[in-house]
Amino acid sequence: MRYTGSKIGLRLVCGRELKLIVLLVVGIVVCIPTRQLLAQQYWRSVDATFTGMFEIVGDIGQSGLFEVEEAGSGVEQAGWGTFTYTASVRHNLARAPVSCGSNSSTGVGGSAVLTFASGQVWLHRSSGAACFLFPTIQVTEEWIIAGGTGDYLGATGNLVREFSGDVRNGATTGSLQGVIRYR
Repeated sequence: MRYTGSKIGLRLVCGRELKLIVLLVVGIVVCIPTRQLLAQQYWRSVDATFTGMFEIVGDIGQSGLFEVEEAGSGVEQAGWGTFTYTASVRHNLARAPVSCGSNSSTGVGGSAVLTFASGQVWLHRSSGAACFLFPTIQVTEEWIIAGGTGDYLGATGNLVREFSGDVRNGATTGSLQGVIRYR
């Protein structure tokens, strides 16, 4: 109804507008919990096993720094399913870890990507050590989760990766454990 100059017409127009404003406010109030639910972050433990292959890329040289490239696949036990991974880690033979034999190394950096059906998890290596006793290498590394794609967009957290490798054929077997936070 249009305003015709009468008080009744003004009340009808104002009444409709008031109802519309009330409906909008109710809609906003109802949507806030939905937005909060959608923005909620989830903490989830990670318990995975994996197998892969590694190789030393390039010549070690006199500096003692060298790169290790690795790729493989695994299964996350807490329900995420199977994944593939790639990792690139820089080691330093000049900084052998305490309680390890000669030719052992300390990790000085690295990055990795875990690829699940629902997205990728990006990792940066924060610390680690590789203890070598021919033909086996025992590695313990700490990784920081630094984002991802799909379900893991903006993910954070920490993982510990432990594995054994055979330097004769490059085979690795190990585990990933830790916590991931994602939306």
